[in-house]
Amino acid sequence: MEKAEMPLFGSAKLELTRACNHRCCYCYNDVRDGGNKCAEENCFLSPEEKRRNISTILEKLIELHIQKVNITGGEPAMDKSLLFHTLEDTKRLKIQCSLNTNLSLFTADEISRLCDSGLDSILISFPSHDPKTYDAMTRNKTSFKKVIENLNSVQTAMIPNIINMVVSNLNKNQVYETGGYLATNFGIKRFAATPIVPVIENQLSESLTREEIIKVFDNLLRLKDKHGIKVSTLRPIPWCIFEEPKRYSDFLKGCAAGRSEAYIGIDGNVSTCSSIPHVSGNLFKEDLSQILIRIAGEYDDKRIIPDECLPCPEASRCRAGCNAESQLVNKEKRSKQPYFFAPLKDKVFSPKKIKINFLGSGRIIFDGDSEILEGSSSQEYLFSAFGNRTPINETERAILGTLYQRHFLTGIPLTQIVKDYSLDAHRLDRFLNRLASKEIIRYQESK
Repeated sequence: MEKAEMPLFGSAKLELTRACNHRCCYCYNDVRDGGNKCAEENCFLSPEEKRRNISTILEKLIELHIQKVNITGGEPAMDKSLLFHTLEDTKRLKIQCSLNTNLSLFTADEISRLCDSGLDSILISFPSHDPKTYDAMTRNKTSFKKVIENLNSVQTAMIPNIINMVVSNLNKNQVYETGGYLATNFGIKRFAATPIVPVIENQLSESLTREEIIKVFDNLLRLKDKHGIKVSTLRPIPWCIFEEPKRYSDFLKGCAAGRSEAYIGIDGNVSTCSSIPHVSGNLFKEDLSQILIRIAGEYDDKRIIPDECLPCPEASRCRAGCNAESQLVNKEKRSKQPYFFAPLKDKVFSPKKIKINFLGSGRIIFDGDSEILEGSSSQEYLFSAFGNRTPINETERAILGTLYQRHFLTGIPLTQIVKDYSLDAHRLDRFLNRLASKEIIRYQESK
């Protein structure tokens, strides 16, 4: 097979277990219904077999130059031995690694160990600042206090993190208060509010209306203005839900199904998304590249963007919102999303034709889902962000990594980074303007 035929998957979600100490009403692991069946998932595998599977999966990802992994579950801390083995492997293979967790099962020493493991970031599920609402949504009455303790430990260990609040009918009026509580008491820098993605019938009653979803994002913007934190959402929403899409640019993203990320179980099953149960293949039984090619074909734009969306100039970037929800509601893949309103008449983001002074007092805005992907040769990569892609070389790749870690995440001024790394300021400015003109990065002027 020619290398050029390989789709550009830049990352993978790796599910260590389906077991969890929470039974969240919004969880995509629908096997929880009717008893905690997920606790028995993969029980036929011995600890040694699980570790061996993880190592093999990671090596197969490296073979395809997939160097970004998100460890997820279930709750990965249900099997801490396997979790830390996985972190050791990702560090050995120089794979960028993040962790999804509810944070309730770790000790303070284990959080320090997470920091020492080379973990790049943690996504923490936190449905409410109100203990009663938290208990009702997680169906666990013992976790809230421990999570609060561990939030302090994470901040002390300075592990980059983002708090995600899944929003349903139970907590839809607590977004602003929860974000404010976290910013004030823990100094969090990144907060996401994600309207529930129903994946089984009995979750449909927890779905929000169009007006309620817009209110969620309005509250996020209020938090951004008051506390200066970065706000986002983890699910794609049809862009046409907004009357003024540009105002909500922090939340505009497209469905990633078939494009940039694969979901892999410890048993080797590969699918396109955690919220879509269809398994496209098993990497222990066939070549992973063939499975990814199959996924890319199954979720090609022509197979998921419905006719109603085709007149929209942003159709290929929005991709009609969350396909998992469309499939549940309409019983078919290529169908109108429940929140579809009307095709946009104009593009939301127009190419920037004015020159930006990147070495001024503002800051670069990176897409939280940006990827650096394999290019057409060993000397070239593709930088993918905000629905666009552009070729970059090895030097530019290293520069982007530095800017993301030191400027975007920690706020160090570009002028200081230029000085610290002896960069050519004019060449850097030209490079960043090239990315901005292609809508790959954005720039925010200082107030």
